[in-house]
Amino acid sequence: MSATLSRRRCVVARAEKDKEELPPWARKEQLKKLAESEGKDLPFGLYLFLATIMGIVAVGSVSEYFNKNAIFGILPPDNPGYIPVILLFVIGGIGWTGFFFKRAVDGFNKDAAQQDSLDGY
Repeated sequence: MSATLSRRRCVVARAEKDKEELPPWARKEQLKKLAESEGKDLPFGLYLFLATIMGIVAVGSVSEYFNKNAIFGILPPDNPGYIPVILLFVIGGIGWTGFFFKRAVDGFNKDAAQQDSLDGY
C-alpha cells in the first residue's frame, strides 16, 4: 500500500513540475515581450564595427602627426590648430573605441544569456 502511495506522490510531483515549466515557444514569446519593453539597442556587431572604425581613427591620427601630413588635406602641420585637432582625434578615438567595444561585449553577453535561457540553461 505504501508503494502505491509513494508512486502517486511521485506522479503528482512530476505533474506539478511539468505545469510550472513552459514550452520553448511560450518562453520565447515571453522573452520577446520582455525585450520589447526594455527598448531597442543596436546589434553588438554594429558596436564592434564602430569600435574598429574609431580605433583606426585614433591610430591614423597618430600616424598623421608623426608623418606631418595635413589633416584631410585642409589643415597643414604648421597651423596652430593642428595639434589640438590631432589630440582630439586620438583621445576621442581611444575613448569611443573603448565605449563601443564595451557595448559590443555587453550586447553579445546579453544575447548569449538570452539564448541560454531559451535553451533551458
